[in-house]
Amino acid sequence: MALERYGHSTGPFSQPLVSGAHFFGSLVVLPYKMGIDPPNECKYALGYYRPGSCAPYIVPGVPITGRAVANQAAFVSGLIWLFP
Repeated sequence: MALERYGHSTGPFSQPLVSGAHFFGSLVVLPYKMGIDPPNECKYALGYYRPGSCAPYIVPGVPITGRAVANQAAFVSGLIWLFP
């Protein structure tokens, strides 16, 4: 997220590994993320800082909502029933 919007990188050799780990880690919790940010909800897509200003390095927290927990629980229980 910070790489695409603000250009914050970990370096030319480690960034592909970090990006790959982020992608495959996000696949595991995709139903949870869909509960946090539903596809039909409006969201500002251009970032939070003005162009040209220095954006700070941020480590976002993990939001906990009932809808997200229910989505992840339904997905995991469906996988358990699909592959016993």
